[in-house]
Amino acid sequence: GASPDRPTTVNFDSDRWNSEVTTTSDLGTVKEVSIPLTSSIGSQKINISIPNATSPQRLAGHTDRRILGISLLTIELGLE
Repeated sequence: GASPDRPTTVNFDSDRWNSEVTTTSDLGTVKEVSIPLTSSIGSQKINISIPNATSPQRLAGHTDRRILGISLLTIELGLE
């Protein structure tokens, strides 16, 4: 997981906007990202990507080969 020696970057983007969040802790860290939404479009696609996601096997030699990324706890949508 994320640590001071291995920060994890998460990219958020849509057709009109992008942002990047980097974290160095995977335990109890909450990051908030505000994504501008517009009411002039019927729908808006938001992409979330973790460019350097990896597996416990690669990090520490465990047998778990799943590629792990982030824990997404809450999504709140609204227009301002």
